Formats: sequence, C-alpha cells, structure tokens
Amino acid sequence: MDYDVIVIGGGSAGYAAADTAQSAGAKVAIADPGPLGGLCILRGCMPTKTLLRSSDVMALMRRAGEFGLSASDLQADLPAIIDRKNRLIREFADYRIRQLKDSRFTLIEDRVAFVSPNEIEAGGKTVLLTNEGTGNILRVELATGAWSVVASDLEGIRAATEPYAALLAGRPHVIGPFINVYNEATLAYLVERGATRVCLPVELPAESLAVLAASSDVELEVQVFGRLPLAISARCYHARSCGLLKDNCQFVCDQDPDGMDVETLDGVPFLAINGPQILSSTYGNLWGELKALKEMGIRRFRLSPHNTDMVQVARLFRDGLDGRDPPQAEDRLAELVNGAAFSNGFFHGVAGWAPVAKLAEAE
Repeated sequence: MDYDVIVIGGGSAGYAAADTAQSAGAKVAIADPGPLGGLCILRGCMPTKTLLRSSDVMALMRRAGEFGLSASDLQADLPAIIDRKNRLIREFADYRIRQLKDSRFTLIEDRVAFVSPNEIEAGGKTVLLTNEGTGNILRVELATGAWSVVASDLEGIRAATEPYAALLAGRPHVIGPFINVYNEATLAYLVERGATRVCLPVELPAESLAVLAASSDVELEVQVFGRLPLAISARCYHARSCGLLKDNCQFVCDQDPDGMDVETLDGVPFLAINGPQILSSTYGNLWGELKALKEMGIRRFRLSPHNTDMVQVARLFRDGLDGRDPPQAEDRLAELVNGAAFSNGFFHGVAGWAPVAKLAEAE
C-alpha cells in the first residue's frame, strides 16, 4: 500500500490533518487501533464538560429566587447524569467514526510501528510513504502534510518504552516552535534524538538566537513574517464564539483565515484567535533583520501563510536574503497585509508587539 500521508491517530487533530491533506489532493490513510473517537471525545474534554454542565444547571437552579422563581427538592440523580454523558459521548463518537470511515480515506484500525524511515507496519502490512507526484520515496510524511514530521510535543521524541511514546526518537524530524528551546542544553538534547531542524520560539531575542546558532551545527529556523504563534488553548474559542462545540466546530476558523481579531474592552487590538491557537495581533516582520539573522548562522526563514499574495511576500524576503534591496520593500509588505501593524520587539529584547524602528524614531 502506498500513501502520500499517513495520519497516526484519529482524534480531532488527526481527522483535521487527514481532511486537509486529502483536500489538497493527497492519498491519505488514518491509523488508529481504537476505540475510535479520539481522546477529547471519549475521555477528555467532552465527558468532563458534560458532567460539569449538570453541575452548572444545579448551581443555577439554587439561585432561582434571584430571578423570581421557586425551585424545591433539588436533587442530583448521578446515574441519570452518567447516562446523559454516555449518550452524548456516543453521539459525538459515532459522528467522528463516520468521518474516519469516509471513502476519501483508508482507515487502518490497528497499531502502527516504524520499520524504516519510509515504512510503517500497520494491519499486518507494510505501508510505504511516497511522493506520488515524482515517485521518490520520502523520509516520512504525516499529519502536518510537510515532507518531514514536525514535532510540537515532547512526547513524540523523548526516550520511552511505551508504544507511541517516542515515535520520532532517533529518527529524522523537525522541532516546531511550540517546543521551548531556550538554551544550548535543550538544543543538544533534541539533536541527539534525531532533530535535523529546529524552529526556535518566536519570543527569543537576537542575543539568544546567536548563542544557540553558535552552539550547534543543526539547521535553525526563525519565523520572519506573519502573526506570531503564542500558545495553544485546550478550548477552541473560535468555535465557542460561533456557539459551537470544539469537537463539532464545523471548521469555522476558515471564516477568519488570518485569525479572528480580539480587542480589549477599550477597543485596543490585543490578540488573534485561529481555532485553538492564540496568535499575536501584530504581524511579525523581520525583513530588516534578515542580514543579522544570516550573519549569526540562521539558515531557515519561516513565512507564516496569510490571506494575501504570499508569492510576492516570498519574493521580497528572497530578495532580502540574496542581498537585493527592493525599493520600499517594507512598504510593499504593509500593502500586502492591508496596512496591518508590524512588530519586531521580541528580536530586539523588548515587548513583542513593539515596532522597534518606530520607537527609535520617537526617541
């Protein structure tokens, strides 16, 4: 069996990754030994929230008098509460199972194990990961849809004996920006476990970037354009803002491809929300710092995609990296994002939202 993308795990994130990859034209398989439904539905968010809702209603009923109402003999029927929880979870799980068994995917209901950098054993068969367009065998292609696996959680890379606890340990992979790499020891630890590229956290100042670059030969990556990823929430406020549950979100985040703007009570831009991801309100822009980044040894430059002409964005940054200085390059970037505020404060060791050049002008 040959696939472009193998998604290991059929939970909320796994299904979203499979759906995105298939929509882009990839041949996709999903591997999950079951029970199908995913952690959030079966044992995490949904059961907890269902039980808490019963508690919330009981607490509200006890305040009936505040609303001119009368309620007496209030009791909690625990078996009935559990039955309601089980019924709702079954409904959510059945919905997810129907999604996983959609004819667009191949569902492999079995544990998987890597037998080589390009092959996994699943369902008693060997599955080869290939680039269908060229026929070339790739190292691995999983939920991110990239040509390498991007690890965004330490569970995937630290040494362990439990199944699934360290799928990437000792295998080539990329470290994403949500794994905190703040010092040389952490960087060395990740490289020892197979990291071939490390995307450093967006909040690191230039001094720290330089120290890390000097301490290792591993390829380092820095985000130089786009709203900055700050955190991942356990809840999806994007779905909640539309009156939807996280596990039945209907992917409403695609209505705000650049993130849903969040303001303070005073109407000041504060953050942006994209699904469960919390982003900066400003757009990070290190075009003016490209030369300094290259000189300190940074070799990869990440452009976060936005709803604009990203080809032009890439060309402007390519020109900057190649030493060309297009006239009004930063003005052109501002036009491409409709005049959104830029920031480079983290790089200069000040508040991340700050545009340092403007601060210098004010002084």
